[in-house]
Amino acid sequence: MDKIDELLQDESRINNVARDLEIKIREGESFESFRYRVSFAHLKKYGDALEATGLLSGKGDYHDFDESENAFAFALFIAHNESKDLVLEAEGDTFFHMSWDYYLEVLKKQGFRKVYSEEVSDIGRGSKEEFCLWFHDKKAILLEAESWDNKAVVNSTQIYYEVLFPKDPDQLDESYHGAFFETFLRHSSNGPIQDKNGNYIGRSFRLDAREGLVSHLDKIEKMGFKTSNPWRSFKDQFIYLVNYAEEKKSKGYRKSKSISLRKLLELPQDVKDKIGLTREEIFSQYVDTVSSKWVREWVTKSGTEGKWYYFNHDAKGILGKCLAVFNYLLPL
Repeated sequence: MDKIDELLQDESRINNVARDLEIKIREGESFESFRYRVSFAHLKKYGDALEATGLLSGKGDYHDFDESENAFAFALFIAHNESKDLVLEAEGDTFFHMSWDYYLEVLKKQGFRKVYSEEVSDIGRGSKEEFCLWFHDKKAILLEAESWDNKAVVNSTQIYYEVLFPKDPDQLDESYHGAFFETFLRHSSNGPIQDKNGNYIGRSFRLDAREGLVSHLDKIEKMGFKTSNPWRSFKDQFIYLVNYAEEKKSKGYRKSKSISLRKLLELPQDVKDKIGLTREEIFSQYVDTVSSKWVREWVTKSGTEGKWYYFNHDAKGILGKCLAVFNYLLPL
């Protein structure tokens, strides 16, 4: 590729990014000034320091960066994140590296209440952490959070919820699809779901809440989206409530699901009702944790889902287990 082709390709790339960001060149503005504005607008929107550096340098692949460009990209990454954290903190929003106490205060101000808590001890590190679940009653949002460094900072946090389409997605206009993608799909890989009655088209989410939680919740409301309360389809949520100490010991999906189900069963009844954790769904979830494939297939084929109080949950002692088995064998 000769020099002229490279210049044309570079100019085309800048113009394509500018169109995506809805940026137009000003009258009398030099192309280098335009490049500068486009590059930093891209950084502001997407937080990609490598791509921004590539736009500034005219190089399409970061593997082609020289030593000074690599150093610039790293410095740009640090500066961008620090400035973003300062803005988010000033707005009372969540940000990476925030303190544990700060985060819990944000949750309280946003209308969340703590519905489950456990202490996590790491003998090797000599630390005591907290793993907890919070719930937003109005929006039916379940949130998990885990501390780090003796409850100094946030280690991880996720929110789980459903958002509803106003009607069948095939009947929605392009502007709605665009807004929906920007608000939700960009952050999640789950596909649209339909509730059991066929009346709603919904969408289940698991979203990292370490950054911009407040602005995300505000955006849902301002753009006219509604969260599902109660959830229509618990089974379409992948709820993973394993703390970091359990994660070291748990091996495989079914063990992790069993741990998560145990914690879900300890939630207050009103929370279980709002996330759609019915007896039938608990039974279905429990069956999925059984390691034996033939047991799972037998339960499914025999149509016993929904015949719940088997020998797992609140049956205590030998007598309780016997009564649970008897109850399980009764016809629906």
